[in-house]
Amino acid sequence: MRILFVCSGNTCRSPMAESLMKDEIRRKCNTRCIEVLSAGLSAFPGAPISDKAARVLMEENLDPLPDHRATVVNQELVDSMDLILVMTAEHKRQLLSRDSNAAEKIHLLKKYADPFVQDDNISDPFGGNLEKYRATLKELRTSIKKLANKLDR
Repeated sequence: MRILFVCSGNTCRSPMAESLMKDEIRRKCNTRCIEVLSAGLSAFPGAPISDKAARVLMEENLDPLPDHRATVVNQELVDSMDLILVMTAEHKRQLLSRDSNAAEKIHLLKKYADPFVQDDNISDPFGGNLEKYRATLKELRTSIKKLANKLDR
């Protein structure tokens, strides 16, 4: 299975989700055959993970993805994925406007992980302080744990 996490610039939320999911995969034996990637809808190709995103990942003993380079979502990437998890309803709308044939595999991360969640958007820490990044990481961790459990069934 191939999972793609998508946000806007692929420097904050989607790489943090990628790192969290890879950590969950390492700890769960039944999810080892899952490949995890991230990309952005308006990414600057080659940009590294943001300093603050890397810092909050390190604070939690997670991989800060030092080799991460931002990737723009393209048709080839969409076609090669089994599951595409986006951070906001706007990300989903943008992806569907590019390829409505991929609708069955494009989902809001929070809603896919927990169908009963009320607020289904992941907050964007871009431009915020470390506390905002920590809050976003906490929000992502909750959804990623639920996602990993769902995929492990």
